[in-house]
Amino acid sequence: NVAGCGSGCRGKLGLGIIDANKALAQPIVKQEISEGELVRNRQTSQVFYVQYGRKRLVGSFVQSQRFSTISPRDVDHSVLQNMLSGISLEPLDGTLLKFQDSPAVYLVQKAALRPISFEIFKIRRYNFSSIKVVSSQEGKDWVRSGFLPPPDGTVLRVRGNRTVFWVLENLVHPVSKRYFYQYGLHELPQTFVTPQTLRSLQFGKVLQ
Repeated sequence: NVAGCGSGCRGKLGLGIIDANKALAQPIVKQEISEGELVRNRQTSQVFYVQYGRKRLVGSFVQSQRFSTISPRDVDHSVLQNMLSGISLEPLDGTLLKFQDSPAVYLVQKAALRPISFEIFKIRRYNFSSIKVVSSQEGKDWVRSGFLPPPDGTVLRVRGNRTVFWVLENLVHPVSKRYFYQYGLHELPQTFVTPQTLRSLQFGKVLQ
């Protein structure tokens, strides 16, 4: 039946609706998304990183930090729409950052943001020039965690308080007098912090 072909149906299928030669000449576009792939929504220009089967929005700061040498692959909105969403991708561990509308400083540790008091910032000898400024919108759903403690192995005191604390595995442990001398903590330098800073930290069990 050549009714719909006009001048002829050679190279066409059915009633001339599909031009087979033209269709086969078009490049086949990969629409499946692989784990660990960086993709861009062709319609909205949003960039996503695929992790554990979920699409994670990638903001401008994280993209420049983690994927500066990678060009995302364009995919259709319909493909991304069918994927589950995760939280926005966070910066690399070890990143010092603050948000544009807040003076608080954070360290990214184990994919979570840990606020840093000024005393701990000085104890850890961080540099203000290392702080990255990020838009609040980009980091609005990043995971927050507790205040960052001093480095492991730090012996902590509060002036006017005889209690000694030892930082181990990011926890602040009160120590007994016997433990203090038996494990040589009396030979280590002591770092003094304010009661407010001490209260902000996460405590572990008493070391006897």
